[in-house]
Amino acid sequence: MSRPPHVRCWWSLPTAPRGARRRFTLLEVIIAVTLLLLIVVALVGFGREMARSWEKLRGEHARFRSLLVLDRALDGLLSNAVPFTWPNEDGEAVPFFVGEAEYLRLVTLHPVTQADEGALRFAEVFVHNGLLQVSYTVRPYRELQADSREVRTTVLATGVDRVEFSYADWSGDESGDWGNRLLWVDEWDIERKELPLAVMVTVWWDDGRVESWLRRLASGYRERWGKWEPAEKQE
Repeated sequence: MSRPPHVRCWWSLPTAPRGARRRFTLLEVIIAVTLLLLIVVALVGFGREMARSWEKLRGEHARFRSLLVLDRALDGLLSNAVPFTWPNEDGEAVPFFVGEAEYLRLVTLHPVTQADEGALRFAEVFVHNGLLQVSYTVRPYRELQADSREVRTTVLATGVDRVEFSYADWSGDESGDWGNRLLWVDEWDIERKELPLAVMVTVWWDDGRVESWLRRLASGYRERWGKWEPAEKQE
């Protein structure tokens, strides 16, 4: 059986010689390798930036958690502070509250978890060796370290350079406006039996950060625990 002359079978198609395949030139190889290196460098840089961003995010998250813990602790201490007097060595009743520029001592309400502990905590807040600490007892004392054998200490924050306390007072001068009658002092008069209106806590960190917390010690505008009188008019 014969086939038309213009029809060819697959086995009869012409094939290229074995040595006639196209080879890459040196220039093409260099360009391809260069592009591959650029892609690898870009991927490595992107991976480093992603790792750096992740570490930064983890650091910010850790700082936020530490600030949240400190915020809750300060809120529990200051918002529940109550006036309290305790006899000194001479038997005279003196206020337990001591407010200094870098030291705070106060009495705060606390939920009753054990009947023998009561509902009060006698606490002091200070910085020692870069640690912002609160030490407290369930019984009154004159000197915490000397009088108490049941001191409990909690670390509120680490990496702290110093802490500063400011105390809000209300001037008795009726002629001034509200802003001028609100006074901020670095130390609270130890002889006053009433507590300040509010306490500003400023924490200076070792890395240069500064954070402040403002907490009122009253449940209303001028509402106080016990008797409270404003400061006398300052000349």
